Amino acid sequence: MKKIVFIVCAFILAGSNFFIFAQNNNASEFVKPPAARDMEISYGMFVKALPGAIVLSEYDAEKDADAEVTYMVNAESKLTNVPDVDKISAGANIDIYYVSADGKKTAKNIVVELPDSVGAKTN
Repeated sequence: MKKIVFIVCAFILAGSNFFIFAQNNNASEFVKPPAARDMEISYGMFVKALPGAIVLSEYDAEKDADAEVTYMVNAESKLTNVPDVDKISAGANIDIYYVSADGKKTAKNIVVELPDSVGAKTN
């Protein structure tokens, strides 16, 4: 009987140590792929396209005003709902996923929001 109690206690102790370890580590970091851990998200209105970059008008909470922010675009930048950066209409709402390095923001995923009428059923 003492052996059974000892074994049960050992399992409980080992299990509780596992949960304590899991709580001390950020579990969400284990779920995200490494590249996604460093990605940031922003949104704004499209202003213009430059060679290798796009400019968005975004709200700057510190200044309580809109500011133009430039994002670098490269071959790895994925576009959603538009075939090419040059096809984005001025004023289009954009969600942008990017990484920051060396003071530059590089777009990883650019999602152009579609107008409500696009894809809507008409009777």
